[in-house]
Amino acid sequence: MVLEVEVIDDLAHPPRRPEWTCDADGAPWPCDPARVDLADRYAGRPHTLGKILCAALHLAARDLEGSTDAAELHERFVGWPAALT
Repeated sequence: MVLEVEVIDDLAHPPRRPEWTCDADGAPWPCDPARVDLADRYAGRPHTLGKILCAALHLAARDLEGSTDAAELHERFVGWPAALT
């Protein structure tokens, strides 16, 4: 899971943990610019994008346990790439 965290930390709009807000704009992460960056970086590699986002979801669920609805986290982290297809 370390590799996936390094990938998201390298974004122009990385997550601020343990809050899981964007370090650049304060929006819930992944913010729109982070989503665009991730979609561009992993265009044609949806399984890699999914793996990265699932790893981030796992970390966020642990960090935000009890403060955020699980369905909301799921949609926020792994629901949005479905709209790309």
